[in-house]
Amino acid sequence: ESISADKFLYDMEEHLLPYEKVKRVMHNERVVLVGALARINNNFDQLNPRAKKAW
Repeated sequence: ESISADKFLYDMEEHLLPYEKVKRVMHNERVVLVGALARINNNFDQLNPRAKKAW
């Protein structure tokens, strides 16, 4: 699902738990990936073999 850039900040809610290193973003009460984790998942086929094995 995609949303327009002007609605992004309005529709997203960030959650940061003190024991985690990542910030969770909620959209319609569902967790969505943004940032580095999303980039890895979206571009997995472009990672080098060593990075793919580690991931």
